[in-house]
Amino acid sequence: MTLYLSAFASSLYFVRISTNKGSVLKKVVVF
Repeated sequence: MTLYLSAFASSLYFVRISTNKGSVLKKVVVF
């Protein structure tokens, strides 16, 4: 459950950044 919440928070964080780097990190976090 904690992992799920972390992924959600990370998504919002990366959406704010809106960069290629953030996209890559988001992919890693989700995977």
